[in-house]
Amino acid sequence: MAHARKQRLAVQLSNCHLQETYRMHSQGQ
Repeated sequence: MAHARKQRLAVQLSNCHLQETYRMHSQGQ
């Protein structure tokens, strides 16, 4: 079960990173 928890955490981190990059691109235009 620890592996699934780590994988979910990685997904949350990637989602947060995508939101950050999307926000930067939106402000850049």
